[in-house]
Amino acid sequence: MFWSLQRVNSQIAALAPTLIRLRSTGVYHYPDTPRRSEALLKSRWVKSVSMNKDEDGFVPPSVAARFLVGEFADETARPYIMLVNKDLTYSFQFEIDYREPVRRAWRINPYTGHEEILEGEQMWIAPGGFALIRIEPQAASSAHP
Repeated sequence: MFWSLQRVNSQIAALAPTLIRLRSTGVYHYPDTPRRSEALLKSRWVKSVSMNKDEDGFVPPSVAARFLVGEFADETARPYIMLVNKDLTYSFQFEIDYREPVRRAWRINPYTGHEEILEGEQMWIAPGGFALIRIEPQAASSAHP
């Protein structure tokens, strides 16, 4: 238990400079929505989250991923998403289906606080873990010829 608290404390310390600048714009549950909670249907940025089952079968076929999706904005209105794995037993590789095209997505490394391109190993969430992601929506098409 002690090592878990140490890990959480170190992650909070690394992410604090980013988190302190964010304001919450919504919190959603997916796919199940507890009573008095908001469904992902109301999310501004995320349409759905899918889980990729690992090829080695470490996650039983009967296990379905459950996520909490927090949406945030920084002082310049750049959007962030916090994806939380509500399962306390299994890690999941995830994929986010956005409501509009996203040019780039970065995961804020929970140990360094630096942005890393969201791909490969960055697409995994530990049991009870989370991913803080900054997205860059694709710019609206220019009105200039």
